[in-house]
Amino acid sequence: MSTSTEQSMAVTSVDDRASLEQFSPARRSLRRNAALDDYDTLAWRLQPQLEASSGVAAMFGVVAVAAGGGSTTVAANLAQRLVAQVDGPVLLIDANLYRPKAERLFGLKKNPGLAEVLVDNLPVADAVQATKHAGLDLLAAGRAGMLDQLGVQPAAFQNLVNELRERYSAVVVDLPEASKLGPSLFLARQCDGVLLVAEADLTRRGDAEAAVQQLKLDSVPVVGSVLNRKRSYVPAWLDRWL
Repeated sequence: MSTSTEQSMAVTSVDDRASLEQFSPARRSLRRNAALDDYDTLAWRLQPQLEASSGVAAMFGVVAVAAGGGSTTVAANLAQRLVAQVDGPVLLIDANLYRPKAERLFGLKKNPGLAEVLVDNLPVADAVQATKHAGLDLLAAGRAGMLDQLGVQPAAFQNLVNELRERYSAVVVDLPEASKLGPSLFLARQCDGVLLVAEADLTRRGDAEAAVQQLKLDSVPVVGSVLNRKRSYVPAWLDRWL
């Protein structure tokens, strides 16, 4: 019997058990049409954080339990969907500083980006790139290793966040995996809510629970979870009848 593979997402409040429940299938890549899908549901479920942002942009983080879990795709699609949910432009930040991928999804440059803004004091306007999706900008990661020169300077991250909250109506941050946040931890702590991404059939529950505990210890505001790449073993012809 043939099988098919789909990506599905689930959002639920995250407790100490890191409960991961499933809901309707989504896709692996950027959605290019206006059809409603699970990313719209994901954006709607973040409305409390959007409404509580007190006149400045709400900021959301997306962090994976482990590398390769699909957090970049989730972050990019969420940012794209938020354009329709907020009154103004949306920014996606690639803060996965040592494994940047977001620029590839949009066919843009890796640098200049976040690293140059923080280390070289490059103006944000000179680092941000417009995507082909109206209302959505990207701040790429920048040159690899540059932030090692910065050291631990929370004030630099705080000043950047303050500026971006004024410039944009919503900000989505693509973060590294939970155990390797590195300098991006300062951005994660500034988020109004962070989503934890686990990969169906591959992520072990113990690893998900450990990631939740680590994020809590790091004072990262985890608000939900996403179960990614759920595989369907129902043949496509039969699935159409279900």
